[in-house]
Amino acid sequence: MESKLSQTPETSPRPARAVVISADHWHIDFQGWYGNDWIETPALQKLASEGVVFDNCFAACVGPEWTARAWWTGRTQLPHPDPGGPATWELARLKSAGVRTVLITEASAEHIAEVAPPFDEVHVVRGEDDLDVSETETPIAHLVRRAETWLRDNTHEMRPTLVWIRSRGIPLPWLPPRGFADLYLEDFALIPDQSGPVAGPNEAEVEFPPEVEFPEEDLCEFAEEQDLTPEQARVPEETRFALAMYASYASLLDRWLGRLLRNLALDPHAGTTLLLFTTGVGQVFFPGESAPAVDLADLEGTTPLRGELIQTALIARLPGCVPGDADHAGTRRGALVQSIDVLPTVTEWLGLSVGSAVEGRSVLPLVRQTAEQIHDELLLGDGEGALALRIPEALYVETPAAEPEGEPVVGLFGKPHDRWDAANLAKQQPGLAEELAARLKTRRLSGIAAEI
Repeated sequence: MESKLSQTPETSPRPARAVVISADHWHIDFQGWYGNDWIETPALQKLASEGVVFDNCFAACVGPEWTARAWWTGRTQLPHPDPGGPATWELARLKSAGVRTVLITEASAEHIAEVAPPFDEVHVVRGEDDLDVSETETPIAHLVRRAETWLRDNTHEMRPTLVWIRSRGIPLPWLPPRGFADLYLEDFALIPDQSGPVAGPNEAEVEFPPEVEFPEEDLCEFAEEQDLTPEQARVPEETRFALAMYASYASLLDRWLGRLLRNLALDPHAGTTLLLFTTGVGQVFFPGESAPAVDLADLEGTTPLRGELIQTALIARLPGCVPGDADHAGTRRGALVQSIDVLPTVTEWLGLSVGSAVEGRSVLPLVRQTAEQIHDELLLGDGEGALALRIPEALYVETPAAEPEGEPVVGLFGKPHDRWDAANLAKQQPGLAEELAARLKTRRLSGIAAEI
């Protein structure tokens, strides 16, 4: 199937190019273009105003290694990861079709060993995360500079090209550099020591009152700003510090991604470049709306496949070389989309047909409003046995029982209003739970059959 771009050579003297900017970890509520009105992310908010924002994008399989496989195969990796090696991935098919594929990434060398074969080029950068490090030495700074170098060295490239720029996003333990660490301390009722760098709530470089507590009126104001209940707002000092550091790291990412976006706008290929920004997974901060916030040691999550972990970001910006594409700038789409849809979107933009084994679908029909939806349901998993189905009005989750012979733990949560997956409706709506259980079983069995 040819893309509209490939059909208009007279208006597109340069070949089609796709640039994907991805961040492995980034909670959707710490992104200004998804409604956070206090965090400083102006660059990506500007990108959102120039493109189309997808409000219901979800991970296929949480965990960076499975996220990458879902991105680059166009398949969910569920109920089990693809048995074939990278040579069978959809990304490898693009390469064989003559598309130049480039990966510029922060990931470790060990991780790259698994994903390098499908790419023509892999550029690995390393940096340092620490509260006393200059921002120019952070991984995102190194990543952006390396991407800029690649763009500068390849201005005359005349092959269709996919450039994937992959950041770790906001990795644990959330250590933003100098100049960023104190951005949001006051927002979380924390008082930094003015005599030295921010280091942590239990270290000498920061002076915190031993019993930091919100006055009730401040607590209520804080809870309202964060869209939290008072119970969630009564978080331990250490956790509030961690959340402030998380927000600061988000602003760090935005600053450097803003620099990259400005350079992309000046690139000679900008007029034929599809730009996608997406994230891999979110982050679990709170176990439920009616329970207190978790301690820092428990931030890695409670129940798998919670909404705040599986919901991700997706922005698509079309360059306007196809008549009518620019008309969609600054709009939003509510249709269900998933990480497996990124590569099919790139494939269509580059004028190629999507492989028959691909489960994902291009989002370009949604962008151009020639389709209202591309998925009736989404299959999700944690890679360790938990599976879920997301439909527009609900999230259905099956978590393996603790005992080998036990029944799975079932959760049914109304969407989008049950933001924190707090009210399990499985018993109140048994009909819907049974229907989604049957649909999930069908998806599970079809996935197993495909592996045989």
